[in-house]
Amino acid sequence: MNTNAFPTKGNLMLAKNSLTLAKQGYELMDKKRNILIRELMTMIDSAKKLRNQISSTYAKAYIALRLRRHTRRFSRQI
Repeated sequence: MNTNAFPTKGNLMLAKNSLTLAKQGYELMDKKRNILIRELMTMIDSAKKLRNQISSTYAKAYIALRLRRHTRRFSRQI
C-alpha cells in the first residue's frame, strides 16, 4: 500500500480491504502453524516410542550376547 496516497474515500476503501485481507491471511497462517505444530508433536511422540523400542531391543540383544559368551566360556572349562 502506498503511504503517500491522497486521502480520498476510494483510497480509504482500498486500505480497509487491504487490511481485511491481511488479517485473513494472518489468521490462516496461524491456523496452519497450529496444525503443523500438532503434527510435529505427534511425530515426536512416535519417534520417542520407536527410540524406546530400539533401546529395549538393543538391551535384550546385549544381554543375550553376554549370556552366550558366558555359556561358551563355561562349556569350554568342562
